[in-house]
Amino acid sequence: MGFNHLLKMFKYSAATNLYAKANFSSISTGQNFLNNILGIGLAGKTKSSINRCLWNLSGNNNTSELDSFLSKSFLDLEKIDENLFRSKTLWKPKKVARGIYGGQLIGQALIAASHGMPESQHIHSLHSYFLQSGSTDRPILYHVDKTRDGKTYCSRSVKVVQAGSPIFTMQASFKRAESVPKTHQNTMPKVPLPDELLSPIEVLDNLRKQDLISEERHKFGLEWFEGFPMDVRWVDPTSFMYTVPQNPKRSVWIKAHGHIGDNLHQNTHKCCLAYLSDLYILQTALMPLSPIWDKSIFVASLDHSMWFHAPVRSDEWLLYETEAEHIGDGRALCHGRIWDSNGTLVTTVAQEGVMRFNTHCKINGVMSVVQKNNQSPELDSFLTRSFLDLEKIDDNLFRSKSLWKHKLARGVYGGQLIGQSLIAASYGIPENQHIHSLHSYFLQKGNTDLPMLYHVDKTRGGKTYCSRSIKAVQAGSVVFTMQASFKMAESIEKTHQLPMPKVPHPNELKAPPEILSTLRQHDLITEERLRLGLEYFEGFPMDIRWVDPELFLYIRPHYPKRSVWIKSRGHIGDDQHQNVHKCCLSYLSDLYIVQTALLPFAPIWEKPFFVTSLDHCMWFHAPCRADDWLLYEIEAENTGDGRALCHGRIWDTNGTLVTTVSQEGVIRPAVAKL
Repeated sequence: MGFNHLLKMFKYSAATNLYAKANFSSISTGQNFLNNILGIGLAGKTKSSINRCLWNLSGNNNTSELDSFLSKSFLDLEKIDENLFRSKTLWKPKKVARGIYGGQLIGQALIAASHGMPESQHIHSLHSYFLQSGSTDRPILYHVDKTRDGKTYCSRSVKVVQAGSPIFTMQASFKRAESVPKTHQNTMPKVPLPDELLSPIEVLDNLRKQDLISEERHKFGLEWFEGFPMDVRWVDPTSFMYTVPQNPKRSVWIKAHGHIGDNLHQNTHKCCLAYLSDLYILQTALMPLSPIWDKSIFVASLDHSMWFHAPVRSDEWLLYETEAEHIGDGRALCHGRIWDSNGTLVTTVAQEGVMRFNTHCKINGVMSVVQKNNQSPELDSFLTRSFLDLEKIDDNLFRSKSLWKHKLARGVYGGQLIGQSLIAASYGIPENQHIHSLHSYFLQKGNTDLPMLYHVDKTRGGKTYCSRSIKAVQAGSVVFTMQASFKMAESIEKTHQLPMPKVPHPNELKAPPEILSTLRQHDLITEERLRLGLEYFEGFPMDIRWVDPELFLYIRPHYPKRSVWIKSRGHIGDDQHQNVHKCCLSYLSDLYIVQTALLPFAPIWEKPFFVTSLDHCMWFHAPCRADDWLLYEIEAENTGDGRALCHGRIWDTNGTLVTTVSQEGVIRPAVAKL
C-alpha cells in the first residue's frame, strides 16, 4: 500500500479512527500492555533489591511508586563506596539496539552524581559522551569525582566503566534556586493534547488492520516498544514512519510510566527525564533520508547535553520537539525542547550521533598535524597575539605562556581557556582525525597573574573516533574542564543544514570603534560610553562587524537574537591542519554569546548586571578558515533562575554551516537574593 493512501487515512483520521481516539482508552490500553510485559520481565524482584541511592535525593519521601518506576526503568544503583556505584539491571530495546539504551547510562550517571548533593542544589545541566556500546551481560561501575563544591554551584564528573574500559563520561552541574523570574523562553508549539492521540501500539495495530503496513513492520514496531518504561504519543504519526522524505522536525508527548511520587526532590524527576530524553532525538535526522526500511543504516549516539530551566514532573505529560540542525560527514546534530502541559520550557536537549548508510564508507586522511614544527610564521604571530600558544611540559601536560582579559572582565577571557584546552587536547592526535565536538564547564575565574596548567587524559583512542578530557588548573585549583572528541573525515555528503540568514556582507559594515566614534561625534553617546567601548576592543585579536549595531549597544529592549561577522586578525596560514583553525574558532566563539540574553533588559547602562559563562559546547560540521569572515548568529533560548541559555550558529561566506555553539551563563542583576 502506498504512502499517499496512508497519509490520506491520517488526514481523515476522525472517520477512520487511526489518528484520533476511538471508542476505547488508548492510555489504559497502552499501560496495561506494557505492565504485562514489564511484570513478566521483573518477576521475582523483591523490594529489598530496589535502589536506595535516590533516597538521599528525596529525604524520607521515597515511595512505593518511586520504587516501582525505578525497577521498571532500570535506574536503580547499588552503592559500593562513597563515590562508587554499580548498576543492578541493564536494558536494551529488543532487536533494534546494539547495546544498552543510552538514556539508562545518562540517568544512572546522573543519579550517581546526585548522591550526597545538598538538598538545596538542583541539577541544572549535564554534558556527556558515549565512548563504546555497553553490554547487558556485565554490571557497570560509576566513578564520581567531586570536581567542585561551591555555595551556589557544584559540579561532578562521572566515568562509567564496564570490564575495565570507560564506555561513557559525564560532567554535571548543580545550583541553588534563585529568586530571579523567567523573562524569556522559546514558545511551545500548538499541537493536539496527548489525550486526543493514540498510543504508538494502537496506531500500529490500526495500520496493520487496514493493511497499510506489513506484518513484519507491525512486529518490528511492537518489539521496539516491548519493555518501555514510558508512555508516548506521536503528534504526527507519519513523521515516525520514515516512509517518504520530510523536513527533520517533529514532536512527541512523553512521560514516565506510572506514578513517581508527589513529594520527591526535583533531582529525582530530572534523573528520570534524562532517561526519557534519549528517545527519538537522533532518529529525527533520518526523516529527510527516508524511506529507510530497505537501507542498511548505522545510528549511534556520540554525546548528549541537557539544560534544565524549570521544575518538572517526569510522570506527567511533556511535549518533546526535536529538530535536526545538521546532517553530514557521517554525523547528525539534533536539538530538542521539552515543555510541560502549561507551556513552560523545562529542558533543552542536544545530541550528536553517528548516522551513515554504508558502514564501509571511505575514510579520508589528511597529512598534517597540530604540531609546533609544522606551524608557519603567520600562525606563530597569530597565536602570540591571541595568547593561544602553549609550552609542552610533558606528553599530557601543558602550560600557558600568556593569559589575557579585556579591561571590562573579571578574569581570563573564556575563549582563551577553550582554545588553549583544545590545543592541548589536539597534541598527539592521529594526523587524519579532526576535532568534531567539545563540551566544557567554567568552574572558577582565571587569574592573568599565574600560569595555567592543562592536564590531558586520553579517555579513548579509536580508528574513527577518539576522545580527550582536559583539566585546566591554576594554583592547585581546577578552573575549567573540557571533554573533546575527534574523528576521521568520511566521504558522506551533507544532506541537511539550517540555512544562513540574509545579511549585509562585512565589507559593507563598519568596525565597532568607527561606529562608536561616529556616535560620539553626533553626541549620541557620552564620552564615558565611548571610552568604555574603545577599552573593550583594546587588544582584541579578532576583527568584528556588527550586522545591526543597535543590538550591541543595548539602547532599548529587543528580542534576544543578533548576528555578527567575526574572523581572526592576521593570516593563520594556507597549509594548516583543520584542527588549528578550529582551535582558533573556539577562541572566537566565546564572544557575545551569553550577553545576547541581555537584549530584553536594555537599556542596561544604568542597571548593573553580573554575567559570567557556566559552560560552552561546540559541534564542528565542516572545514573552516578562522581567518576568513564567518557569520555568527546568536539567540537566547531561555532566561530565568539567574541563568541564560544561548545557541549560536556559524556560517562561512558561502553559506555553509560550519559550527554550532551552545553556552549557558549566569545572568542576574548585580545584587540578587539567593
